Amino acid sequence: MNNQEIQYWFVGAKWDGKEKTSDFVKNGVWINGYNNKYTKQVNSIKVGDRIAIKASYTKKNNLPFENPKNNLVSVLKIKAVGLVTNNAKDGQNINVDWDKSFKEKEWYFYTSRNTIWKPNTDNWQGKALIDFTFSGIEQDFDKFRNDPTRIERYGNISPNSEKYIWTSFYQEFADKLLEYKNNRTPLIEEIHNISKNIEAMAPLNDHFKNGITGKLQDICPFTVFALFNRQITINNRIKIAKALANFLQVETEVPTSFDAIPVVNNQSTWFFSYENLRESDDIDILWEMFDQAIQLTNKQIEENEAFIELYDKSNKIRGIKWNLTIGLFWIRPWDYVPLDQNTRDFINKNISNYLKFNEIKKILDGEEYLKLCDELTNYFENNSQSINSYPDLSYIAWEKDPNKKQSIDSDSNINKEVKNKLCPKNIILYGPPGTGKTYNTVNETLNLIYDKEIIFQSRQEKKEIFQELVTKGQVVFTTFHQSLSYEDFIEGIKPEIMDKTVVYKVVDGIFKEIAIQANKNWVKSKGENDCSFEAIWTIFVEQFENNENAPITINSFRSKFKIYDINENTIRFEKSSGTKNHTLCINTLKKFYNNPSLIDNIGGLKTYYKGLVNKLNEIKTEYEPSTSTINEELKQYVLIIDEINRGNVASIFGELITLLEPDKRDGMPEKISTKLPYSKDDFTVPPNLHIIGTMNTADRSIESLDIALRRRFLFKEIMPDTKLFNEKEFQDLNLNYNLSKMLETINNRIIRLKDRDHVIGHSYFFSLLNCEDIEEELINIFKNKIIPLLEEYFFGDWEKIGMILGESFISASPIKISFAKGFEGDDEESDKIYTLKNSKEWDFKAIYE
Repeated sequence: MNNQEIQYWFVGAKWDGKEKTSDFVKNGVWINGYNNKYTKQVNSIKVGDRIAIKASYTKKNNLPFENPKNNLVSVLKIKAVGLVTNNAKDGQNINVDWDKSFKEKEWYFYTSRNTIWKPNTDNWQGKALIDFTFSGIEQDFDKFRNDPTRIERYGNISPNSEKYIWTSFYQEFADKLLEYKNNRTPLIEEIHNISKNIEAMAPLNDHFKNGITGKLQDICPFTVFALFNRQITINNRIKIAKALANFLQVETEVPTSFDAIPVVNNQSTWFFSYENLRESDDIDILWEMFDQAIQLTNKQIEENEAFIELYDKSNKIRGIKWNLTIGLFWIRPWDYVPLDQNTRDFINKNISNYLKFNEIKKILDGEEYLKLCDELTNYFENNSQSINSYPDLSYIAWEKDPNKKQSIDSDSNINKEVKNKLCPKNIILYGPPGTGKTYNTVNETLNLIYDKEIIFQSRQEKKEIFQELVTKGQVVFTTFHQSLSYEDFIEGIKPEIMDKTVVYKVVDGIFKEIAIQANKNWVKSKGENDCSFEAIWTIFVEQFENNENAPITINSFRSKFKIYDINENTIRFEKSSGTKNHTLCINTLKKFYNNPSLIDNIGGLKTYYKGLVNKLNEIKTEYEPSTSTINEELKQYVLIIDEINRGNVASIFGELITLLEPDKRDGMPEKISTKLPYSKDDFTVPPNLHIIGTMNTADRSIESLDIALRRRFLFKEIMPDTKLFNEKEFQDLNLNYNLSKMLETINNRIIRLKDRDHVIGHSYFFSLLNCEDIEEELINIFKNKIIPLLEEYFFGDWEKIGMILGESFISASPIKISFAKGFEGDDEESDKIYTLKNSKEWDFKAIYE
């Protein structure tokens, strides 16, 4: 037989937990332990082929070479070798002339967990394995460990760059986490504790079957990983990973780079659903999947049936989708391919032609997934020059994505600049009444403030976090109305009585107040000190309050004076002559601090103001060198303006309309500042301040808004969403009515008779979810909300209302009308009078049937 026709087979010999090697060698056979698996491969084994019995496992220690990074090394124990003498072609029985003198030996790196494996003889690694197994040629360990597919893990020469140093941490993290598989209570308790101390971690709250919302009582291992594998800043990823690693006692250092790691969508970081939606064993299945995936890569098991079964069970868990493959990549990044959107797109576009596997267009089952992993491994070893591993694949796929759908590097100047350019958002949510515009301002706000880095598991949780942000001053809510003015919104002058004297002071408006807070954070986040009057004055007041020898003495041009009291608007001082009750105005001091040349234009108080300005400049000089301190984390601020179209927008915003544009903000290339009319302050809008407005189109259309405002805002239409009525919560009500059809029918008729700006919103029906009597509540909804709204829309034209709701709601009675004698209409004329029927007669189905 020609040597080129010989094939080489590596097979397992452990069936039903029993090792069969000695029996096979003794009896001169090899038997497939399955009745209906691998039959095609077994039948393809020919007489004259060489066969070896192997066992797969992993080792870290007692290796014949150094293992500097202490990574697991895959091992094949070659237990027997022989020559095939007969094949019964029954898919099971092979006769083999086993070499009785053969001694067991170990092969490293190029291995397979498949029960029957035929190495690729066109591959130098496959040839080396065959030479080692059947010809006794020693393995060149350095060649294998420094191969591009392994150098990052095992190399004894330096790779071009160690991109993937994070992999050791992730693998050890998974191993330590597995220890909590059967004792999850301490784990979930610690996670709740961590969430209290790290702002980027929202509390984890569950929705229980009894309708109560409370602390999550259980968690799966993939969701634990997801806590620091979301679209959050690197600093926050490190904080969370460190806290969890400390608890798990992970010895490997937490990475400072997360190259190539795909992150889950912030709207689905949990790998399971709320308790009231998930199956009772969902979390247990995910722990079993986690355990089995680690075992399979550790080669503690050779068969993959259990993995496939658990993979398929996990895939059926509500909402998990592609996240399962991402989770598998996290726990063993060298063994499992992540099938996030970036990686799938890259494989389909660039690699699929090299694979036997078709393009990835649907969720894969377990068998398909392992098959893809095997084919990709083969691709790395035979076809690729630049992609040598799953981390390589994930990294390059991410690099090719222009949106960079991974974490935001807050420490990178380039990424920070990009982020800041994209940061300012001016949004108006518009639509008919009852579509959830104000409701959605909470969602929009949280997405802006956390840059989509927190997953909120319930509406109640969103509201709680939102309220915390309001308390902190990061969110301000206001409503426009006809009497609101520029003075209320930006700044104005208001009278106050001080010492029986009327004084007029500049008062900051709603917008200016939040802009000042956002600007302070913006300045500090850049590593700069805030040298504004407000910042320096705050330091001075702290020095005054902490001065044990109060009053504090200030050097003036000719002498000294003592400050003995400071309140919100006024500084009280004592002259060197000893006379008291002299005052300086803080707003005037601010004006001189910002423009010292103005001091010379005033009279007798000039020397005192100049002395204070000099003192503040001394503080500023001392303050500026401290820029080496840690930068404050950039925060986002949001001003919500409800009913923005009800105010005179052009008048309220004034000159600020121009400053709102994203590229005109502070820090942007086209930055613009303006001098405010009352305080004379130079004012710019910081880039971390967002504006969200809401607008009811039934009151006023978009076209009626000021054109300058329309150019500077992104408009998001929110229309009725009847699909919401198909959610589980509504289905559980067992309604006798099709709410979706009912609302769609009503709105189609309104559009025909009026326009789409006046349709009815879905939220009018949400009260059905929390009522005791559904029939009664539906009547109340129509009686108190929908019908009055239709009356307003059609100015009491009950004929048109009847055209929308039907005859079960509106009765039409003929009436004869006679006119006064001597005027037109001497003859009686027929007409109809329309009346709203008693609610007991209403037939809701008749609206849409």
